Amino acid sequence: MPAFNGERYVESAVQSVLKQRDVDLELIAVNDGSTDHTLAILQDLAQADARLRVITRPNSGRPAFPKNDGIAAARGDYVCFLDQDDLYDADRSRQLLNGLQQHPQWVAAFHDLRLIDREGDCLPDTYLSSFNFMERAAAYLTRLNDDWFECSDTFFVYQCLQTSAVHTQSVMIAVKRLPESAVVYDTQFTHCDDGDLWMRLHLLGKLGYLNRVLSSYRQHEDSLTRNHESFLMDKLKMWKKNLQRVGRRLSPDQLAELHAKLSAGFSDLGYIRLQAGRRPDARAAYRESLAWSPGPQTMVNYAKTFIPLKVQRHLKRTLLNHQPVALGLSQVKGRDARH
Repeated sequence: MPAFNGERYVESAVQSVLKQRDVDLELIAVNDGSTDHTLAILQDLAQADARLRVITRPNSGRPAFPKNDGIAAARGDYVCFLDQDDLYDADRSRQLLNGLQQHPQWVAAFHDLRLIDREGDCLPDTYLSSFNFMERAAAYLTRLNDDWFECSDTFFVYQCLQTSAVHTQSVMIAVKRLPESAVVYDTQFTHCDDGDLWMRLHLLGKLGYLNRVLSSYRQHEDSLTRNHESFLMDKLKMWKKNLQRVGRRLSPDQLAELHAKLSAGFSDLGYIRLQAGRRPDARAAYRESLAWSPGPQTMVNYAKTFIPLKVQRHLKRTLLNHQPVALGLSQVKGRDARH
């Protein structure tokens, strides 16, 4: 559990782990240079329950660093993760552990999450139902029993073209079934270190999916993903890495779809930068978008980066002023045509 300035929620998160039923566990909380009472709360909880171990480090600015510290300190055969503001259901770990023990070919298993607000009240949908996961991933899932599914050897296609599906708090990893040092987060990422790891795990072995909601994922404006440009840049970096990893294993149509996804992502990045008035940066993003998959709208947006903002506003006002006349003529022509 990486923790940074989480005094409001961290005790509830810790208690949800310590209340796991029928499992022998340790909880490693890594204080990432908190400046509030987070460390003191964790130390008090550790005094009350020896299963909680607290590590502290200077602030890293990226969750991958404290998570890697926790992985390095872990002594168990299985590793899970929980953010400081989220919650496990009491039987969550036992259910995943049962699945992994019954399927020794799996390197990891994951489940669905309920979405809750800042106060802990449930929001509509679940994490995976919001992506329509069961329908969109149906071709990559084999039904077993008791809500368990096995992900196919080509599940990486879904992860590349749709979503990674696995969420940080939804996974349990059988670390002893993997090469040494395979379970480590790539610290070059700020937001998508988890998605990068899930892809690497799947390429090393099979994944199991339990179609049950077993934990709570809190939604609020303090989330790292609220920085849309930074988050999008991280996603684009991950998609490029995925292309390097599995590009040769994709069909021509799938490869074209991934190229189109990259193109759309860079086009969105260009728009964000253009709205912020950073025209050279927007131009660079649009150029990369066109390199992946040329499209007429991206070409128009790229051209806009060369037109001064004052000129764009003038052209927009001119078009708006002429619009009623054009509509009037069109409506007259329409009536004439009907009669």
